[in-house]
Amino acid sequence: MTNKRFLKHIRIVALTSILLLTTSLSFAQPVEAFRTMDFNAVMTAIGADQAKSSDKIVIKTPKIAENGSVVPITVSTTLEDVEKIYLVVKENPSPFVASFSLSGLALPLIKNRVKISKPSDVIVVVEAGGNVYKAKEFVKVTIGGCG
Repeated sequence: MTNKRFLKHIRIVALTSILLLTTSLSFAQPVEAFRTMDFNAVMTAIGADQAKSSDKIVIKTPKIAENGSVVPITVSTTLEDVEKIYLVVKENPSPFVASFSLSGLALPLIKNRVKISKPSDVIVVVEAGGNVYKAKEFVKVTIGGCG
C-alpha cells in the first residue's frame, strides 16, 4: 500500500515539474537583451534588427520630458495576434527597458513609466502574427533619469 502511494506522489511531482518547466519556457524573456549595453546588440537579441516599420503601432510620450526619471509611455497597436511588446530607449546606458508577453485575449495596450538618460528615440518592437514590427518616437529630456 505504501509503495502505491509513493508512486502516486512521484507521478504528481513529475507532472507538476513538467507543467512548471513548460510554463516558464513559454514566458522566457530575452535575458541577453537586458544584460547588454549596446543598442544594436539589444535589437538583435529581441529579433528586431530586421523589423519592419509600422504605422499600426502608436506611441504616446511627452515631446519634452522635464524629468527623465519618470517618463510616461503608452503603446497601443491595431496589429493582429500580438505576442510580445518590447520597449527600447536608444541612448540609455542600458537600452532594453521592458518586455511584455501578451496572451491572445489581451488588448495590446501598454502603459508604463521609464527612465530616459538623455534625448533619445524610444523604440517599440511588436511581435505579431509571426512577424516583427517597430515604431519610434523621439523624446527630449531636460534632466536625465539614469544617473
